[in-house]
Amino acid sequence: MSENRDCNIVQDLLPNYIDKLTSEESNEYINEHINSCNECKKALADMKEEIKANSKENDKRKIDYMKKVKNKLGTIHIIKTAFLTTFLLFFVMIVGYFIYLYSPGIVDKSNPMTREEVISLLEEGAKNTNYYRVPTDIYNTVDSGGEYFTKDGKTLTSVYGKPFIWADETSKEHILFVTPENSGNPNDYSQMVPRALITKREEITGGELKELAIGITDYENYDFKYVGEKTINGKEYIIVKTYYNADNFIMKKLSSSQIYIDKEQKVVQMIEGVNFDKIFASKILMKFYVKLNCVTDEEITRPDLTEYEVVDWTKIQEQGSDE
Repeated sequence: MSENRDCNIVQDLLPNYIDKLTSEESNEYINEHINSCNECKKALADMKEEIKANSKENDKRKIDYMKKVKNKLGTIHIIKTAFLTTFLLFFVMIVGYFIYLYSPGIVDKSNPMTREEVISLLEEGAKNTNYYRVPTDIYNTVDSGGEYFTKDGKTLTSVYGKPFIWADETSKEHILFVTPENSGNPNDYSQMVPRALITKREEITGGELKELAIGITDYENYDFKYVGEKTINGKEYIIVKTYYNADNFIMKKLSSSQIYIDKEQKVVQMIEGVNFDKIFASKILMKFYVKLNCVTDEEITRPDLTEYEVVDWTKIQEQGSDE
């Protein structure tokens, strides 16, 4: 009975004994009993084996858990890396696209010009009193939808071979031709009577000539920044970036464009800008074919008004102001 009681006490103490939580006196008592009791010795061995097996299982579970955590963290890292890479790629593409929109490419900057020198060059070109200009596409194909003839203070703008605006700097006469072709209502050809609206305009002082050479009439309100020089198709161009004088940086950017001045003729032959359509932006290029000293007197003679309904627009404006 005493032996069974000792076995029960020892086996109750074995878990603490294995974990080294028992006192030295208890350890001496347990060791002495185990050395003389095969049953308790076996119980100790079985308990240690069970603890060892449980420990391996726990270790396996911990390893499996750590693997899952590692895999999850790895997936998150991959997603973050992919997102960051995509964002950086998108950012680089946007920056690259806007560089493409606003950059003329490789240019020679060895002969910088001030704003005053640029304006002086353009005004020198505006002194040409005889030249023909017509828009072209990127393949230099002439577009007869807007031809300009200038000679000795007279200008004629024609649309597809028909007069649109004729002006005489000397007589101050200005004639606007309103026809189905240029009225903006091409579906109303049969009902519209071609009209010639005649006015006297004191402001006709070569402005049309200046616009042809400079590309903009109110250049006094623009900043000019020299970009450089570039040879295109055998022609030398001076490239100048223009900004409308505005305090707002965004407005300045939106109004900016690049003009290509023919170095020999001193007239604008290309205007390059950026067109913003909602969230998209695209580069637009207006090209012109310009030829000096080629316009004849016949080409800028006051157009025949026989086929037009002549309207004295000056009187109509005066009557409107009196009312």
